[in-house]
Amino acid sequence: MAEVMCARALPPMQIPVYQVIPNIFLTKQRAGVVEQKKVYYCQRCLNHNKTEPRKNHKCECPFANCTCFKCSLVEKRRKLNLQLHELEGDVGEKKYEDDEDRKLKGGESI
Repeated sequence: MAEVMCARALPPMQIPVYQVIPNIFLTKQRAGVVEQKKVYYCQRCLNHNKTEPRKNHKCECPFANCTCFKCSLVEKRRKLNLQLHELEGDVGEKKYEDDEDRKLKGGESI
């Protein structure tokens, strides 16, 4: 029989957890990074190379009535998202209406 050598060449050493686990698996709190809030910028201002935070900016946006090509795309996207949101709401409501139609008196299902 062949003998298996199980001798340790080096004594066991402790490795800190933060060196073993990649940073993508650590939360920002554990990694020691302070998480900052995400800042959204006005799309119309970005089209005109200005970075203005979107919060409390709607009334004072200088490009609110702009009709350039890029700003018209922003407006089209806004309208399409609104229509999509309304359609998703209609589908959800219809599902519940169908469930009510299938119930008999006393709450029993067909």
